[in-house]
Amino acid sequence: MKSRILPEITEAYKAANSIVVPLELGGADTLDNFWPQCGPTGAPLPQRFFKEKEFVENYLANQIKSGRISLFTAQTGIAKGWTQWLNQAKAE
Repeated sequence: MKSRILPEITEAYKAANSIVVPLELGGADTLDNFWPQCGPTGAPLPQRFFKEKEFVENYLANQIKSGRISLFTAQTGIAKGWTQWLNQAKAE
């Protein structure tokens, strides 16, 4: 599914097909769980938003596996705004 989502938009804006709630956290492989994610323009690859979000997704998966947060908390929180965990993820 991911490779078929909005290819013309992702190429035009150098975006990545991103997932609202990641598959590794129980997100659905459906169109309503995808959106193109860009920016910031000119930033090195590790600092692009989609790379930082991947970092947060991995952090949350580890938090769930270790029992520090619930799956529900991770799913609802990442859907509301993944950046709330960015500083915590970078600190670990």
